[in-house]
Amino acid sequence: MVNRELLSPDGVELTIRLFTPPGASLADALPEDPDLERLDPGVSNYSHVPQVASRHLLEEADGYDLVGYMEDDLLLSDPEFFSKILYLDRCSDGRYAFLPHRCEHIPGKGDVILSGDPDGGRPDLFWDTGEKLTVPWPLGSRVFYRATNPHSGCYFLTRSQAQKVRDFWVSQNWKLVWSIAGPLESAASGILIPVLKVMKPIPEHYRFLMVRHQDSLWQRHAFETQQPEPC
Repeated sequence: MVNRELLSPDGVELTIRLFTPPGASLADALPEDPDLERLDPGVSNYSHVPQVASRHLLEEADGYDLVGYMEDDLLLSDPEFFSKILYLDRCSDGRYAFLPHRCEHIPGKGDVILSGDPDGGRPDLFWDTGEKLTVPWPLGSRVFYRATNPHSGCYFLTRSQAQKVRDFWVSQNWKLVWSIAGPLESAASGILIPVLKVMKPIPEHYRFLMVRHQDSLWQRHAFETQQPEPC
């Protein structure tokens, strides 16, 4: 048997910037890596860390093809994920932010989608328009919908999209006059909503664009059962 190092032209040049106050997390135990930068958000209130990180990444958009923000409990395992984001952007006009479904795996049952949409939607929300977008794909078209609940715990934007979001919030002095749920949701989703249409795959196509949530939130909620229709 002969083992050789393989180089793939499909790889990406990735820089990871980890925002964590010194001594406040397990990050201090991570091994040194030239592609990993630990940054002190410089805040005493840890609930402000997500907004500091999101703002910083958008301000650095000029130097990258893609800018991605992720909470620290997400796993991205699809090797074609970034290529899909670029492909989806080419198939649209730049007004759409394509966000993945955040999923957990239930042993013996399958996957569950977190941050799903309420039955009947929310007509009081200006972005709950019901808009759908069909994207061609070799294994069959993939359909995305404008999500009622936009939260995915992350976002991935092209350079031009990130610049557009950045410029909008610069004009607002980075002051969010409204928020979605809490600081995590505002940093990962709310910051996009005034500028871009947030789209997710329809539930039937959730595996096309997804991230794994490294927790078991599904255990806190009872499963709904389908009631039989009366004869």
